[in-house]
Amino acid sequence: MAEVLATAQVENVQVLDRHSPRHPLMRGQSPGRRFETVLLDGYTPPRELREHVARQHGYAATLSAYKHSIWDHLAVRTPHFPERTAWLTRQLTRFQILRVEPTDDTHGIELGLVPDERDQDLSPPPLELQVKRFLSLDGLLLLLLLYREAQDVGHRRQAAQLREALHRLGHEWAIHYRYQGEVKDTWRFLLETRIVDWAPGFKPAADAMQRAEQQLLREYDFLARYAPTKPRTPPAQLKGRGERRWRRRVLMRACSLHYEGVLGLAQFEYRDATETYAWLTAHREQIHRHRTRAMELLIGLDELEVGAALDPLVMPTSLYDERRRPPVVDAEEHVFGGQNLFDLIPVRRG
Repeated sequence: MAEVLATAQVENVQVLDRHSPRHPLMRGQSPGRRFETVLLDGYTPPRELREHVARQHGYAATLSAYKHSIWDHLAVRTPHFPERTAWLTRQLTRFQILRVEPTDDTHGIELGLVPDERDQDLSPPPLELQVKRFLSLDGLLLLLLLYREAQDVGHRRQAAQLREALHRLGHEWAIHYRYQGEVKDTWRFLLETRIVDWAPGFKPAADAMQRAEQQLLREYDFLARYAPTKPRTPPAQLKGRGERRWRRRVLMRACSLHYEGVLGLAQFEYRDATETYAWLTAHREQIHRHRTRAMELLIGLDELEVGAALDPLVMPTSLYDERRRPPVVDAEEHVFGGQNLFDLIPVRRG
């Protein structure tokens, strides 16, 4: 539906369904709420409507997109896909990706064609996944199939790499195709529960549902006041199809809010304990206060504006003696005149 609206250069289905003036896409068709019915109920568009749209100049791609195998793989994790092997072969060639086995690395090393890095973990990832290359349904399905295959055969490192690439692709996809509102929320739901993870039964918590409905009601009030085209029925008065669609909009927004909350959690990782990081983590808040004050001094505020000086950080002698002033990069040189935080954060040997 989003692709049909984009191709037709309209913002909503009512423009396509209206009796007068008739949109060029629907000339020759009897009047009726054809597109609105599909949108409200989420039904599969009738074959007659699909074929009519596909016959119009410039709309053939919408039917190809509708029939694409990606949708089967979002409905079922392992759908019936008899042409999978042949399709994968074509797409791997098209996207210039090779299926390499361990023996190929061994042969390359033995023949002097590949550097021997088997005992190192410093080489760049062997698969460069620039997500802009995959901004198509074929590209999305290819990465999804490779990701699920890596999961199924236990290639954890490659699965993690492909998962991260799919997440980046999903966010870039919404920007590239200008998804907004309900379409954007629905895409986020698919991305999180059918692509990067398989959780088709996911349901957001009650508080997320409540926050989602409050957000959508505020958006409705804004449109009712200021939009040139006013919403026809207040949400509280919706019935039948309209009410079902409203509940679906709330669910999709709640899913989006849930995953925004997940991504907004504190970022951290686990590492082996070392003296350096033991000191850094133990003094995290104190360092943060020093850093904030030093940044204010760097941007030109004077001592009176930034407040009283803080007590120096106390660093163990073993760490203090290893300190080295970081180099000043060109951007810092231009903005701060050669100074950096190292110069302004007081530290003494403890």
